[in-house]
Amino acid sequence: MCGALGGCVIEAIAFYGNVSAWQAERRELLARPQEGRPLPTLRARIDIPADSLVFLTRLALGAIAGALFHSQIIGMTAAVAVGASAPGLLRQLGTTRPVQEAVQEPQPADPVTAPQRPPGPTTATPPVLLPPAPGEVPAE
Repeated sequence: MCGALGGCVIEAIAFYGNVSAWQAERRELLARPQEGRPLPTLRARIDIPADSLVFLTRLALGAIAGALFHSQIIGMTAAVAVGASAPGLLRQLGTTRPVQEAVQEPQPADPVTAPQRPPGPTTATPPVLLPPAPGEVPAE
């Protein structure tokens, strides 16, 4: 719940930014009425269907991030912060190697369908030579 609340906080800030820009634009035009331009409408800054979909997506991402990181989160403020940063956290989590390997399809084991490697030097690691134990004679 707190992760979803974090997503709501970010969308509320974005909504405030749009409304504030609309207000500034109206005040600028009201200060100079001689131009004859009509005042901008709120619909010029707010697109209800698109903004609603973004809000719901951000809400869901916040809830998902909160659920994924619940064992690492201590306190309500941290949970809200995880929800607020959900798109970035989930994007970063998706780029980690274990997640990418889990999402990718397994490679075929059949030598006929397996991709062929071009001939070339192998990258086998050389054997590790350990120093002789105390009292041992080194082998030559």
